[in-house]
Amino acid sequence: MAVPNPQYHVIDHCNGAYSIKFQENTAGFYVVSIKQRGVEIKGSPFNIRIIPGTFTGFLAVSLYGIFMTCCSGAVYPRECTAAGEGLEEPQVGKEKSFVISLRDKFGNMTALDAEKSLPLVKFTNDNVFNPHTTYLGHGKYNVKYTPLSVDPVRLAIFIHNSLIKEFPRNINVKPGVTNALMSAINLT
Repeated sequence: MAVPNPQYHVIDHCNGAYSIKFQENTAGFYVVSIKQRGVEIKGSPFNIRIIPGTFTGFLAVSLYGIFMTCCSGAVYPRECTAAGEGLEEPQVGKEKSFVISLRDKFGNMTALDAEKSLPLVKFTNDNVFNPHTTYLGHGKYNVKYTPLSVDPVRLAIFIHNSLIKEFPRNINVKPGVTNALMSAINLT
């Protein structure tokens, strides 16, 4: 098999048919080549696409060709990530956002079970306004919020009751622009 670092097991069914079970940890496009005594068998080489997720492939090889089945895994919270300007010193009074990306246990992007993997975004202090989460598709969620004060925002993101990678964390908030119409002076 011409899969980088393949982990595979060949089963001889003693009737001219073989089964090959393998696991590949990196999503992408691959060329699989199966030879018998140095000669390509019928249907080999062939292209496969490994989709994100815990992937286990199963090949059935016989005189009639190659048949393949596969299954992929689900979201692995400790590999999920969040990124965007909403995590990098937002300004008081200005809506900011960041994106949560669902990933499998190997760090590949995944959309498998995305509808069942709604992130729970918790701001652990009361200085944010109107936090809301929107599914963007392809295993990505957009989170928008508006800081109300310069107090640091404490943020925790959970998927399936587990924290995602690099969370919880504090986010420092910059002061907002002063608006003369909204400002008051206290003379004592």
